[in-house]
Formats: sequence, C-alpha cells, structure tokens
Amino acid sequence: MEQRLDSLKGEERFSFLMELAQAFAQVDVPQSRGFLKEAVALSKDLNRHDFTARALNGMGITYFIQGDLHSALDYYEQSLEINESNNDSSGLAVNYSNLSNIYVEIGEFNKATNFFYKGLQLARLQGDSATMADINNNLARLYSSLGDQEKAVSHLRSSLKLYRTIGKEDVLTDYNNLGISYEKMGKPDSAVYFYKACIKLADEAHQKPSRFYALSNLVSYFIKVEEVDSARIYLDQALNDPDLKEYENFYLTFGIRDVRVLAREGQIDEALEKGEFYMEMARKYSRLREIVDMASSLHQLYALKGDYNTAYNYLLEHSLYNDSLLSQSNVAELTKLEERYQFQIEKERLEAQHQSEIRDQELKRFWVYWFLGGLGILTVAFGWNAYTRRARNIVLREKNQRIEKQHKEIQEQQAELREQKQSLEMLNAFKDRILAGMAHDLKSPLNSLQGLIDLSNMEEGQDPQIIKGFMRKLSSEVVILRQSIENLLHWARLQIGIAENNEKKRIAVAMALNQVIELFSGLAKNKNINIVQDINDGDAQLNADAEIVRIVLRNFISNALKFNPEGGSIYISGERKEDCYCFKVKDQGPGLRNSQKDEMFTEMMDPSVGTAKEMGTGLGLYLCSEFVRANGGKIGVESEAGEGSTFWFSLPIV
Repeated sequence: MEQRLDSLKGEERFSFLMELAQAFAQVDVPQSRGFLKEAVALSKDLNRHDFTARALNGMGITYFIQGDLHSALDYYEQSLEINESNNDSSGLAVNYSNLSNIYVEIGEFNKATNFFYKGLQLARLQGDSATMADINNNLARLYSSLGDQEKAVSHLRSSLKLYRTIGKEDVLTDYNNLGISYEKMGKPDSAVYFYKACIKLADEAHQKPSRFYALSNLVSYFIKVEEVDSARIYLDQALNDPDLKEYENFYLTFGIRDVRVLAREGQIDEALEKGEFYMEMARKYSRLREIVDMASSLHQLYALKGDYNTAYNYLLEHSLYNDSLLSQSNVAELTKLEERYQFQIEKERLEAQHQSEIRDQELKRFWVYWFLGGLGILTVAFGWNAYTRRARNIVLREKNQRIEKQHKEIQEQQAELREQKQSLEMLNAFKDRILAGMAHDLKSPLNSLQGLIDLSNMEEGQDPQIIKGFMRKLSSEVVILRQSIENLLHWARLQIGIAENNEKKRIAVAMALNQVIELFSGLAKNKNINIVQDINDGDAQLNADAEIVRIVLRNFISNALKFNPEGGSIYISGERKEDCYCFKVKDQGPGLRNSQKDEMFTEMMDPSVGTAKEMGTGLGLYLCSEFVRANGGKIGVESEAGEGSTFWFSLPIV
C-alpha cells in the first residue's frame, strides 16, 4: 500500500488517499484522519477546490464517528462554504446529508429534516444514486427515532432499492433496520424474514459485524416470544463462529443471552458457570448495562440452587448498578421528550408561518391588481388625478419603508431569542447532569446506612466485622459525597460571580496539602494505600483562592484512591517553577488512553467504576479545570495505558 502511494502523484494520489481514508474510518480513525490531512494539503497544491471540499467533509466524518459533534460541524461547514462558492450540487447534497446527521444528534429535528430534503432534491437532479440512498437511510433513522415506523420503512425500502442498483454493501444495514422497524410495528414474520436475509447476504459478503448484528436481533426476538429452541439454533451459530471473540461487544452480548437460554433449558449449573465468566468480563470493561443484566440472572440462578447468600450479594450489585443506569436513562428520556415536544411546536409554527406567507402573497397580488387598474383609470383622467396618484405613491413608499424596518427589527429580535434559547438549553442540560449525578451519590451512603440499620434490627447477633465494614464503607461514601457537594457549591458561586468578588486568601503549600491528606487518611487506610509526599518549598505562599487549592487537591487525591489497587501507593509532589508552584499526584491505576486525556478537562465524562466499585459523577475534573483557570493557573495529565496517571496543576505564587 505504501509503495503504491509513493508511486502516485497529483490527482491519482489524492483519489488513493481518499480511498484509504474511507477504508480506515471504521477501524483506525487517527490513521484515516492522517490520510485526509495529506489529501487537504495536496488539494490546495493542485488548486482543486472541489477536492478540498471532499477532504474536509471526510475530516468531519471522522470526528462524527468519535462523537465530537462540534469539530465535525466545523469541518462540514468549511466544506459547505467551498461547495456553495463553486455551485457544486453533488458536493452540496453530501454536505446537507452530513449536516442533517449532526442536527439529529443534538435534537434539532426541523433543521435535520430541511437539510435532508434539500440534499435529496439536489442528489436527484444530479442522478447521484449513492447519496440518494444514504439520505433515505438517514431519514429512516430519524423517523424511527420519532416513532413513525411506517415512514421509516418507506425510506428504508427506497434506500434498499438504490443500494441494490449500485451494488453497495450498505444493503446489509438496510435489511437489519427493516427487521427492527417491522418488529416495532408488530409484524414479526416480516422482521424475521429481513433478519434471515441479512445473515445470508452477510455470509456471502464475509461481513461479520452485520451477520452478528442480525443474529443478535433474531435471538432477542425468539427469547422474547419464548421460542427457546429457535433462539438456541441462532445462538449456537454465533457462539460457534471462530471470529466472534474479535468483536468484544457481540461476544459479551451473545454470552449473556446464552446464560438466559441455558436457564430456560434447565441447565442451571452450566448457566452459573458461564454467567460468572461473562460477569467478570463485563466488570473488566465497565459495561454497566451488561453488569445489571448478568447480576439479575445470577441472582435468580443462585436462588434456584438454594445459595441465598450469593443470590443476595448479586441482588445488591444489581440494585447498585441499576440505580446508576436508571438515573442516566431518566435524564436521557426527559431530554428526548422535551426535544420531541419542541419539534412538534416548531412544526406547528412553521405550518402557521407558511399559511401566513400565502395570505401575504394573496394580499400583495390584490394590491398589485388594484394598483394596475387604478393606474389605467388615472392615465385617462384629468391632470389633477395625476397629481393625486403621485401623492398616493409617496404614501405607499413610506408605508413600505416602515414595514421593511419593522420586519428587520422582528428578525433581529428572533435572532436574539434563538441565542437566548440555545444558552438556556445548554445550562438546563448541565443542570440535569449535575442533579442526576448528585442523586446517585446520595443513594450510595443512604443504601449503606439502611443496610446498617437492617442489620441492627435483626434478632440474631451479627458479626461485628460486618457492621464495621458497613461503617467504613459509609464513612468513605460520605467523604466522597461531601467532596461532590463542595465542588458543586464552589462552581455555583463562580457562575454567579461571588468567587470573583471575594479577595484571594493566601495559603501556604504545606498547610493546604496537610489539610487535604488528613481528610482522606481513613479512606486510604480502608484500601491499605500508602500516601508518599515529596514537597519542596512548603512555605511558599500561593496567590490564589485557598478553597480552590484544597478542592483541586481533594479531587486529584480522591481519584487516585479510587483507581489505585489495594496495597499500592500514591505519590504527591510539589515544586516551585519560576513564578508559579506545581502540584503532582501520581497513582498506580490502569492509566488513560490518548482519547481520554484529550477530553479529560474539556467536557463532562461518563462516571467510571473504581477498583473497589466506587462510583462518581464525572464532573470533578471538569469543574477543577474551570476553578484553576479562573485563578490564572494551568491543569493537565500525563498517562500511558496500564502505567498509571500523573495529574498536575500550577497556580501563581506571591
């Protein structure tokens, strides 16, 4: 491949770079992006604006795949601007389709629908079957998410017909999606037909992901309708596939369903053995939904075996992780409901606006006809009528100017309202995320306290070690809860301007660190973790809010304790660097991937599970970055996967 690339020049090299980028997009996004960056540079050297637009559009796709919608939107708009300047209809159709996908993800369904149909119209005019098929597929996904399965099926069939014409492998995705839509419509025979057709075509094309996806849908359907024998047939097809283990998600999914089918077949011992294996795998990869499903199945299986102690432990684990899932699910459901409500309101508004525009046009035509008739009469009238006509025209011009001015003012007001609406929606989404996280954090200590109370109310005496264990867990959870509340309160003060108005209180480095370490001494003792300090210039005075210093140190040390293995060590160091002082907290945890490091301080992260199953809100580091930067400091992380992490921040000194 590299030899062929080196041998190509000019437009041939550009075309091959685009082919490579498309091939690597689903398996190695950074590599795909590297090919696209070279394609952008080459297109500029060739002075081919259409090539530049294609490469920029490809860059947007790579960011969309990774979920970075803002970066994706930026590249899509750059590509759109070039295609609009060149009046490139084919390129514009692709741009509109990709922009629509962005607006679907952020819930602006009206914009998405408008761009989809604009792109579809341009693709029809150009005879671009591939783009028409892609847009129909995207429209089907939109209508399916809105619950309109009939429209979804209609667009999927149109997409399928076009894909068949051009021989594109996306036909497999359409088969699967048609099966899902028919199943939602209550037409199981049609659903099963398309799932089976997808499996057959995927085998012929050697497309394993599509094959596993269709098999998964079939197994789920047969389990749901209690056809265990049929479920076993297709389940074994997947489990016996030698390539299954290469696809982690499908491997875990089929494993969990195998346990359920084994239980229905009465093979309890085998179901327990496999259930423990897949539960360990789900824990290893922090797959919360699979942990909840597997804990529920294992709870029922151990109860059938009469092992009520293990059954009870799995019931507790199911309850713990299910609370986290329910909290996330409730927030997502409320957001979806609000988006759909706004979609309906906007749809009605657009319809009303359309009717109003029709009435305005009719009224304008009426005045035009009236004016022309009056003009004919005035032409043959006396001189004084001519004077009257000129005066009337002057009045009409002034009226039109006033109307245009009012129209412009209305447009400006509408723009201001849209900006305010976007700002409020962002704040509301952030508030929902905070409330959901705090609700979860409150449940953990309350559950521990309820368990302690239940133990104390039992008639028979309880092992003091069990009660002591509950107390240690409750103490640790209260420390973490207190930290989360203090983060939130300080952030709230920062938002309303209180923190900016308060004078900065100087604090010595050693004093701030000792106060924080003392707070976490009990939690470190519970996990048998040693805290090692190496502080230089401990008397240095920080020119920053003292509470900020303590909050950031608390978050860093809390995270280090959370992800450090039991019996390990945490290393805390500090040194003066020119006009600032730098703190570092190093742990022996699992480390971070490059993608995680890039997003760690720029956005809210999904909660992660600690080495002792500790849970968090995913807000701590995001808030720390705001606090540090508000005090003129810097913050960052150094980490390699499997080698621990070093979190650092620096603040000005006196």
